[in-house]
Amino acid sequence: MPTAYLPDQPTMKLNEKSKIPYYTQVKELLKDKIVREEIKQDGKFPTMREIASLFNVSLVTASKAIQELKDEGLIYSRPRKGIRLADNISAILSDQQSTLTIGVAFADRFQRQYSYYFNELFDGIAETAKNLHFDIQMFPLPSETGVTQGLCEHLKRKKIAGLILAGRVPVQAVVDLMNHQFPFVWVNNDLPYEKIHVVTIDVHKTIILALNYLKQCGYRRIGLVNFWWKSETFAACQDLLQDKGFDNNPELVKSGSVISLEEEQRLAGVKVKELLALPKPPEVLFLYGEGTLTGAYQVLQKMKLQAPRDIGIIGSVQKTFADHFPLPLTYVVYPNQAMAEKAAQMLWDLIRNRPVSPEKIFLAPELVIGATCREKK
Repeated sequence: MPTAYLPDQPTMKLNEKSKIPYYTQVKELLKDKIVREEIKQDGKFPTMREIASLFNVSLVTASKAIQELKDEGLIYSRPRKGIRLADNISAILSDQQSTLTIGVAFADRFQRQYSYYFNELFDGIAETAKNLHFDIQMFPLPSETGVTQGLCEHLKRKKIAGLILAGRVPVQAVVDLMNHQFPFVWVNNDLPYEKIHVVTIDVHKTIILALNYLKQCGYRRIGLVNFWWKSETFAACQDLLQDKGFDNNPELVKSGSVISLEEEQRLAGVKVKELLALPKPPEVLFLYGEGTLTGAYQVLQKMKLQAPRDIGIIGSVQKTFADHFPLPLTYVVYPNQAMAEKAAQMLWDLIRNRPVSPEKIFLAPELVIGATCREKK
């Protein structure tokens, strides 16, 4: 039965698999509703019985949750007046929240060279920090392998409450954080089959979006240039190419290993030249990443090939990059800012011992149709 002060609220489910006690979960969920002003700022608060009904818990559990909120100074009770919100609730919450600092770790080399991507991530984290009133401290790493032993101790010395891993970091760093049970969320990456907190993109949907559109346009031979996917993603892509009736010639798929933007651009140029030299060259290029798209476009310009007249182009890049590209690009875009906002909120909940479910969030990309592909006659 809904409470008088939480209208139209169905029974709220707690995380039964969590090691966090039910009363703490109830306390944190109620506290979150206070922060979001879903419990109205009129001094009133649901009764013990209403809380027990709302969360489907015992009166003992509801009583313990209420006592924890009292201990934090958020509520108080008076005879014949019931439970009420503290008069200075905003100041109390502000004092509690401002004491927390969250770290953001990233490879310095990638941050400098892939500024479009990281700027969108940082904007999302900063927006959530502003809304939840926590501080941010950046941890640029010397290289992709720059997270070394002692990271957790360093973070604790700096009084960092939790860490957001932005993009590519070594797996060993993730393992170390797991072993130390240090709160962290990994953005735009994942360790499959491991119980870690992740906010990333559904890459499978990226492939499907691009292939469905290219099939609609009538293309059959797609040249794929990608230096970032894992082997299982390439395998899934080739399966989809075959299932959707595209030419599944392995020579149309070009990959490699790169460690810098300049190397990505150079190698992309090499791979595009190889594709165009095939007896049956691709009709359209699927180019993953800003460096790959830039390198490919430079080659096409030198060869005096125009898109979409001579060859189609579909990219997978950041919106800010596409906005400055010389052509009105057709591309799949990732919601990087939304991804970062969700990661920051997830980390905040972890630090506050609030139940977090699911552990892994996969966001869907979006197709932006420009003028670098066309329907084939």
